[in-house]
Formats: sequence, structure tokens, C-alpha cells
Amino acid sequence: MKEMNKLEDIEPNFLYNDILYKNRPKSKHQKLSVEQRCAQFAPFSALTGYEEQINESARQTTPKKIITEEEQELINKKINYLKLYPKTRFKITYYVKDSKKPGGKYYIKVTNLKKIDTYHKLLILTDNLQIPFINILDIELNNNKYY
Repeated sequence: MKEMNKLEDIEPNFLYNDILYKNRPKSKHQKLSVEQRCAQFAPFSALTGYEEQINESARQTTPKKIITEEEQELINKKINYLKLYPKTRFKITYYVKDSKKPGGKYYIKVTNLKKIDTYHKLLILTDNLQIPFINILDIELNNNKYY
């Protein structure tokens, strides 16, 4: 078997004879760095927003608890106590409705009162958080515990 090392040894009707020993063409563009070349082949999301939608549907919400008249009366008494003693530090459990899906979440906060808006039925806390009376689940008034 004959070795083919030289140009004249290659068959004359070889498909790529005309370009076989040409120099590589020079590009008018600047050569990319390794990081830039890698970025071209980085994975991409074919469906934009799909992962966020999956995470949103997996997120859990809690239905709002319905409180009895007796529990509402007790909360009203505690709100009246806070009217008389506004410097009292207290622990409040309140409900926030979810903006994207049915249900919501309960939050617990230890805070002080800034103002009680009886016209709009709101508790306004020192951090300007406004909690409607209807969303209050519980208020704990143990003064010594939260100082």
C-alpha cells in the first residue's frame, strides 16, 4: 500500500483538492475569550417563565380561619385596652391575603401600636403596617413577656 504524503500523491479528482492546503482565513472580528465562547453554549430556558410558574403553583397558602363571636369580642376588648394603654408592647397574629392565588398566610409580630383608626377599622403599628380588625386572629397583651 502506498503512503500519500505529498500534494502530487493525492488523487486529481479528490473533492477538496482546491482548499486542502490553503491557509485559514482571517476574520475581521476580534477573537472571543474562553468565557465568551463558553457562554454561547450555556444552557438556556426554551420556555421563559416556566420555572417561575412551577414554583408559584407549588407555593402553599392557608385558608383564613373563621373566628367565633366570642373570639371577636375578646379581640375587641384587647383593642380597647390598647386604646387606653398605647405604649403597651404586644404580640399580634394576623392574616394577609395572597395576591396571586386563593388563601393567604398568617404572620406573628411583636410590636407597639402607633394608632388605632376606628373609622377604617385598622390597627396601625409603629412600622406603619396597617392591619384591618377583620384580619386579626389574636392579640397577646402580656406586658412583661415582650419588653
